[in-house]
Amino acid sequence: MTALGGGSVLQKGLSSSSKLRRLVDAADSAVPSRVPNGVKPTALRRAGKVDDSVPDADVPTGRMSAKLNDMPGPKRQRTTEQFDQLDTDGSDYLGNTDINDPTLKATDLFENTGPSGRRALNDLAESDQDAADALLQMDDAATQRRFVRAYESGEVDSDELTTALRRYDELDANEKRTADAMVMRGGDDGVSLLDEQVCNSPCDSFTEA
Repeated sequence: MTALGGGSVLQKGLSSSSKLRRLVDAADSAVPSRVPNGVKPTALRRAGKVDDSVPDADVPTGRMSAKLNDMPGPKRQRTTEQFDQLDTDGSDYLGNTDINDPTLKATDLFENTGPSGRRALNDLAESDQDAADALLQMDDAATQRRFVRAYESGEVDSDELTTALRRYDELDANEKRTADAMVMRGGDDGVSLLDEQVCNSPCDSFTEA
């Protein structure tokens, strides 16, 4: 009987320890990491809302708070609301993609392009996640806006947007700068042109533009 009683006590202890560990883990994830001084409480709260909106994605709350802190209040709210309006494909994509800091990159996209960027990301997440990666990883904000605007306006459809993004992603740094200039000169038509170009390495159609 003593052995059985001891086993019961041990089992209860392990169960309590497991519950405590889960509570500690939950509390730890809720506390923003490395939050810089001077971050507004509203930025902290908004970072927490992003974390709640995409529970399966990694949200570095400290850096997210700092990024949101730099935005004017109305833009901060509009940007973070896009996470709450992601559909299942978009939310799952942010949790599954292998790119670095996808939620921070999505924040940049939403700040840069608003609801149009969120709609484009949702559609790409469903149809071609490599193209979604390419959209999020664009360094040139103006080019990113052009891609999103071309899709939103109907200048390119989903397949054409996917092709253009994949081709853009395959360019080296110099070719991307040339492509950025081409897209800026051509506007929405520039994205269509990028979709139509067959680009090998080196990408003659861009380096000669």
